[in-house]
Amino acid sequence: MPRLNATQPGKSATREIQPENNLESPMKKELSMSETEQKIRYGIGSAAAAAAIFAPLSYKWKGVLTAVAAETILAAIYGISPAKRLLHI
Repeated sequence: MPRLNATQPGKSATREIQPENNLESPMKKELSMSETEQKIRYGIGSAAAAAAIFAPLSYKWKGVLTAVAAETILAAIYGISPAKRLLHI
């Protein structure tokens, strides 16, 4: 909770916001991923992107593989798993 500091008598009080602690939020820690999981996601995303580009598949499957590649690579870049966020794992 912010503390209220009076500057001088007769002057209005100002508010200074000071952080309560410097610890990470427990929710953020739970949703972040380890370095190993990031590497696995990069590998899966790269394989899905390569299959979408080079494999002789229908456009439906290329779209699915592109979506998988985008989700896994972006999750690895940002370090937050959308699946864990949805499932609260």
